[in-house]
Amino acid sequence: RFSDPYDFVGPNLASNQLNVYRAPVGSAAVVTIGPGGKKISHRAGSTAETTKLAGEIAVVIGARSSLALEKPSAGLVHTAAGRGFTGTIYVATPALLKRFGIAASSIDPRALVLTSRPTLPGASNLALVYGAAWSNPNPQRGGAGRCPPGSCVRNPRVQEVSSLPTGTSAPNTVLTELAVRELHLRTSVRAYELTTRSSLTALQVQSARTLAQTGGATIESASSFPTLNEVDSFAVLLGILLALGVLAMTVGLIRSETASELRVLSAAGANRRTRRALTGVTAGVLGLLGAVLGLVVAYLVTGAFFSSNLSELARDVPVRQLVTVLFGLPLVAGAAGWALAAREPSTLARQPLE
Repeated sequence: RFSDPYDFVGPNLASNQLNVYRAPVGSAAVVTIGPGGKKISHRAGSTAETTKLAGEIAVVIGARSSLALEKPSAGLVHTAAGRGFTGTIYVATPALLKRFGIAASSIDPRALVLTSRPTLPGASNLALVYGAAWSNPNPQRGGAGRCPPGSCVRNPRVQEVSSLPTGTSAPNTVLTELAVRELHLRTSVRAYELTTRSSLTALQVQSARTLAQTGGATIESASSFPTLNEVDSFAVLLGILLALGVLAMTVGLIRSETASELRVLSAAGANRRTRRALTGVTAGVLGLLGAVLGLVVAYLVTGAFFSSNLSELARDVPVRQLVTVLFGLPLVAGAAGWALAAREPSTLARQPLE
């Protein structure tokens, strides 16, 4: 699901980012203490109040930038069966484009959607629902969603922009100003993205949360969800450890079966270094064969299972992890075999009874 175009997973925000979400318009009154201990009651959720609150939080956490995230009266829907589109759609305002270093000239003049999700531009059964059809309290926004005539653009032009953030709660998918203008969309500030120079501390997050509660707002900071690279690295490490366990048993079996040959070598004057070299080379060669065979079989099985998405499989090749397995496993296996073969097996110390 890291590459699922509709319902992808991953970290929500960077460690130095914090989102401040406005309270629902017309929500319950918030009571604050004014000068002289006087209680002041007001309604939460206005844009002006959210802007002021976000500014106060930015000062508390020492944010170096604050970006207003505008939400349109539109969204994306997966019209076929399966997972529905997840994530909030924002507007590609000039401030947002400047914040992420996106030049207006680099945007396709016909694009309605910009995204950092690599597989979304080629996704099928995608619809951009807008207006009253999207504002409906029950717009059926999951898988197999509706595409109402006159309030829907089927398979809108989507452009991939790698400069956009990839966090699930960050503006990873935005509508262009062309979409806002052509579809007559209404927009409103939904949140503020605050960015600090370094990772937020627990004290900063708690201070921001306490301050946000005074205005009825909520905040969101980075979660502990692992990145795709972290998952890949853990899988590679686990696979290598498992393979080394199998190799250790295999090499041990080979040594026990070739004990007589080792006795001949010892009698011929072969020293400990020779025996260690033989074990190390054997383990290294077995590790190389295992790595090559494992990768080939893994891709054959994966290719057969995802035969309809071979283009996506070819585009998302984890080169670094594959190289690590292909060269790391034989090297580690050879070094471990050489180091663990230092002691002479007890079967070499005496002639077995036959």
